[in-house]
Amino acid sequence: MRASWPLRSGRPCIEVVLWRTADGTDYPRVLLADTGAGAADLDVELILAESDCLTCSRRRAGHTSITGAFAGYYSLFEIRVCVPVIGFDQIVIAAGVRSISRNFDGVAGYRFLNRFTFGNFGLRDQFGIEV
Repeated sequence: MRASWPLRSGRPCIEVVLWRTADGTDYPRVLLADTGAGAADLDVELILAESDCLTCSRRRAGHTSITGAFAGYYSLFEIRVCVPVIGFDQIVIAAGVRSISRNFDGVAGYRFLNRFTFGNFGLRDQFGIEV
């Protein structure tokens, strides 16, 4: 199964659904697909606004230090993430940061993207994942 999305501001993105823990409603988010955001063994799969983490977290999962564009020490959260079009529905670890780029709701890092085959699949203006 494959899903693809048009580039946003010229950058690859992935659409996911988080779930609000208070009422179980879905919470769609558009994440920058950034293979440069963390190594495959990093404990963080997503970087989200701390407010999104607090809204959608199943529980806190410790703290971690991040380098690069989001350098700092952040709380980690267990978050249920779905990509409905390909049937993906799992609990992942997200770091909650104070602010995210205006064009995206967060970042899907390499560890998350590495769960899938990813790329443009011959479509220059799109980014996709497949299982």
